[in-house]
Amino acid sequence: MADVRVKVLEPADNASFLTLREAKLLLGMPVNGPVDDIADETLELQIAIASATIMRLVNRMMAKQKVVETWFDFAATKLFLRHFPVEEDGIEEVTIGGRGLLAPDEYALEEESGTLWGFGRFAEPVSITYWGGYELPDEAPLDLKQATLLMLSQQRSQATRESIEGIRMIAHKDSRVLFFDPNQQAKAGAAGGATRSGIPAVDALLDHYTRLWA
Repeated sequence: MADVRVKVLEPADNASFLTLREAKLLLGMPVNGPVDDIADETLELQIAIASATIMRLVNRMMAKQKVVETWFDFAATKLFLRHFPVEEDGIEEVTIGGRGLLAPDEYALEEESGTLWGFGRFAEPVSITYWGGYELPDEAPLDLKQATLLMLSQQRSQATRESIEGIRMIAHKDSRVLFFDPNQQAKAGAAGGATRSGIPAVDALLDHYTRLWA
């Protein structure tokens, strides 16, 4: 099993798959009406939470950032970079053996998967300084925007449901008493799906983006 260490040199400016306007359009909310700062801040936070959850589920940062990635204890002629996709001109430097600098014609890159081939076996350790990931939200693939929307919709529905679930009323003659039944809410919470995200459609969309590290 390879030992891989990643140091972030320049973190991403934005790690959300949807813009506020996109989320409003997709949720059927007005985009040109009066500005509601609290509602907008709430929605932006929900977008950030859904996006962060997706990245946790696929076990990698997907927003574009600059990193130096160092590989030890591996036996391969190719490396699978952690922050992909990686454009060719996004690789700034590749060093092998702790000191030797590789020229661009001494390695090959598959941009979409972030797979780096050395022409011959790499000498350990290998350090790659590069920019990887999507420039979010503009470069976010449409299926990741869809996954974010599904999670966002679930967040909002659950918040609405929890605000009213478990409320019961006892009526006697002209009197009405409202009370909260915690058992009812617990039953509702236990009814969720057993998938990793709780939404099968999201799991299906994320399968393509998940890499099991070796």
